[in-house]
Amino acid sequence: PNTTAALSGVKIGDVITHFAGIPIHGPEQLHMLIEYTHGADLKELRVIQNGEVSERMVRLQQLSHKKQTPFLLSRESGYVETSLGLEVTTIQSGELQLYGYENHSDAVFVVKVRPNSAAYFRRITPGMIIRRVGNHKITTLNEFKNAMRLQSPENGVLLLIGTPSGN
Repeated sequence: PNTTAALSGVKIGDVITHFAGIPIHGPEQLHMLIEYTHGADLKELRVIQNGEVSERMVRLQQLSHKKQTPFLLSRESGYVETSLGLEVTTIQSGELQLYGYENHSDAVFVVKVRPNSAAYFRRITPGMIIRRVGNHKITTLNEFKNAMRLQSPENGVLLLIGTPSGN
């Protein structure tokens, strides 16, 4: 809510194919293009939403970066997802605020990421939250486990990740 993407009509599950006329091949490329785009000029964003291609004009805005609390969470009740190379746990909405997240219900919180794993190479880091696996909304470990059982890691797993500065 209240982000440039949301205000331009981008929704969860949309696929961004172009930014400012440049084809997008992955989230890292999009992040880098946005990060190095200066000024408040309107930029074209091409998305696939519900199977339909549309173009939107967006005006980038500065995100408010909150001071992030150092990641100190330690729990006994975690779950290791070996195919992705990460350990997750459920975290309550009140605890999420300690890490800079606002307006969230319970979530699945990334505790550890194994070096050289799929999660590592996709720049998933401890302190991020997993909001969706495929089309499944995730708030508990059981939901995460069940959604992962329906995925094929060999073909790729779509995760919606939240961060304190851009969730």
